[in-house]
Amino acid sequence: MSIRMRSAALVLPLALLVAGSRPAPADEVSEAREKAVLATLAPPNPEASVLQGLVTIEEQFPDSQTAAARILPLLKDPRAKVRRKAVRVLGILQPRLEPRELADVTKLLSSSDAAEVVDSLKGLRGLYATASIPSILPLLGHPDEHVKREACRTLAIVADRSVVPSLEPLLKDPVGDVRTDAEGAIAQLKRKP
Repeated sequence: MSIRMRSAALVLPLALLVAGSRPAPADEVSEAREKAVLATLAPPNPEASVLQGLVTIEEQFPDSQTAAARILPLLKDPRAKVRRKAVRVLGILQPRLEPRELADVTKLLSSSDAAEVVDSLKGLRGLYATASIPSILPLLGHPDEHVKREACRTLAIVADRSVVPSLEPLLKDPVGDVRTDAEGAIAQLKRKP
């Protein structure tokens, strides 16, 4: 061990002793960091701050037990980007939702913004919300091909084989990617018990 390393090894513990404190355990630091990030979600924070907070939760706290309760109110936020990101992060967190909370998610499926519908479908995949199937089925006839494709993918995960007849008309859709996703969903659903 070099002299420089030895002196550094002595200085840190000595500095802590002089300061009369110890370093906080890693989980306390992480918990404090998560609380600070969750605080960025509270109104009236600017859209950019809320979105960054949601990204941070998604990337650094995907196993959070407390974030979902702070994210759920964002599903009613007047800003579309916030609602879209909130529903996607809920899908990553995979909390167990009460029926009224799931209703807030499925309400987003009726948005006139196709991108919001797509993000809501992606979030529902992570939530494994079988109660959302009746809200997803009408989307198979949506005019936007991306919505139809995501509806197929979501049904493949949350539904059972009983929805196959609803998917079969998409096998004749004029858009090849819609046909492909319908075929994949039907195959996946037929493999389920």
